[in-house]
Amino acid sequence: MWLPLLFFACAWVSDDEAAARFDVDNDGTTWPSDCDDANPLVAPTGAEGCDGLDNDCDGAVDEGAPAGSDLAWLDADGDGFGDPFTSVDSCLAPEGYVKNAEDCDDSDGAISPDGQELCDEQDNDCDGDIDEPDAQGTSTWYADRDDDGYGDVTVTAQACTQPSGYVFDDTDCDDADAAVRPDADEVCNDGLDNNCDGGAPECVYEGPTLNVSTLDVMISGESGTSSVNFGLTARAADLNGDGVNELILGADSSKAGGTKSGAVYIFKGPIQSSTEADDAWITLYGAPNEYLGYGLAVLPNARAGEGSDEPGHEVALIMGAPLADDGATKTWAKPGCSTRQPSSRARAPWRVTAPIGAKTPPTVLA
Repeated sequence: MWLPLLFFACAWVSDDEAAARFDVDNDGTTWPSDCDDANPLVAPTGAEGCDGLDNDCDGAVDEGAPAGSDLAWLDADGDGFGDPFTSVDSCLAPEGYVKNAEDCDDSDGAISPDGQELCDEQDNDCDGDIDEPDAQGTSTWYADRDDDGYGDVTVTAQACTQPSGYVFDDTDCDDADAAVRPDADEVCNDGLDNNCDGGAPECVYEGPTLNVSTLDVMISGESGTSSVNFGLTARAADLNGDGVNELILGADSSKAGGTKSGAVYIFKGPIQSSTEADDAWITLYGAPNEYLGYGLAVLPNARAGEGSDEPGHEVALIMGAPLADDGATKTWAKPGCSTRQPSSRARAPWRVTAPIGAKTPPTVLA
């Protein structure tokens, strides 16, 4: 009996040939056309994506503007911030491009969101505002609430340019009063530091030494010793209501009315030339030893008489007679007025005249 002999032959196939016959990643493309047959996202027919792969097997990775790409913006000034008006689609920012559009001036590297705001009328930090209070180069401005051109050092504002209601000066010592400022004239004895020099002193003459020969007006006392201490006290007031002040001078040691009677001389204003006591508009003498004229004062809105409701002359003249024994029409006590009188006298009485009218001859107030 014959048995049949069967022979099986196997042909050897190389790996490359085997790969060419099979599509390992089942993407429809076999090797070598498929540059990565283990990844179905990679094939000559693949769409390039932003994934770090050569999806279309052209030898380039993430080129062009593949699906999933986003914008990159031109950074012409190299400050790391892009021009919002110039962009490209790209997975990665090409050279000269960045992945933000935050630059408000891509022609100036000093202008960007990281920039320092300056007083230069530009938006250096791209925040939409120009020359803000925190800008470099601002000045300190001071409130000028009374609008006198001088500022209050305690109320300030930082700004590149002058804000409304503020000035560069800080020397106003009272910003609620426009009359008080460094260039104001000091007003005598009003208790205010009118010129902001640090004090409110009583006014004294601080000018050059004067010579009597150069004075515009000189008033001399009565001849002889009749007006000793002439001008010891002085006041100015409008006694007759004509709008011009009269000059009132006291001579407490005058002998015109008797020994140390004292006298008061009233010169009608305006006084435009030199004169003397003999030509006074009104002359008042005290009784002997009264020292009339030791003190002078002016009382505004005096009444016609004691107890009267009728308005009197606009002013009444008050004259000190510290050694008067018979009292006076009215007696006013002023502390300190007794410094020149004997220690036995307690206070200096003040004599009040009646309202003064037309020129009268010398009158003794006895």
